[in-house]
Amino acid sequence: MAENNKEGIFPDALSTDMKKLAARRACHFKRDGRYSPAAWLDFVGQFDLFAGRPTRPFRPIKGDKFFL
Repeated sequence: MAENNKEGIFPDALSTDMKKLAARRACHFKRDGRYSPAAWLDFVGQFDLFAGRPTRPFRPIKGDKFFL
């Protein structure tokens, strides 16, 4: 379909710049090549501090049967 052809809309310089940016993109929630829950929790904690929210103490989940 003609409306799906985006090559004619964007200049070549912008397209190549966007491809370079996409190639350098990194996931900050990975450590040692794997997704890390600790990295996610670090981010959330730092964001809460940035937003001025009080930090809550860690409470482990209790129980042995969990259902969604």
